[in-house]
Amino acid sequence: MRRSTPNCSFVAQEQRRLLAALDALDVAAVARTLEEFVTDERRARLRGVIASRLDAVTVAMDAPHDPHNGAAVLRSCDAFGLQRLHIIERAEPFLVSNTISRGSER
Repeated sequence: MRRSTPNCSFVAQEQRRLLAALDALDVAAVARTLEEFVTDERRARLRGVIASRLDAVTVAMDAPHDPHNGAAVLRSCDAFGLQRLHIIERAEPFLVSNTISRGSER
């Protein structure tokens, strides 16, 4: 039985819109612009965290069904510092419950 999460279709549409907007961004230019607003200590901490993220591991989800499970996987990937998550959609789109993901979907 599939659990229903309010506004899942809206969340999926919003995710697609945000991902499309992110593709157009020049990440290096954004970082250079925001860097002047960060203290030296904070800059060092951010660089340390970014350097420790895992780029060699990729998670693949094949046809996730429950939005709560998808959110839990996103949250786990974020907690472990994984850079890549691939979703294989089959019969239905990938939905994330933002109450479960606690901001990891962003």
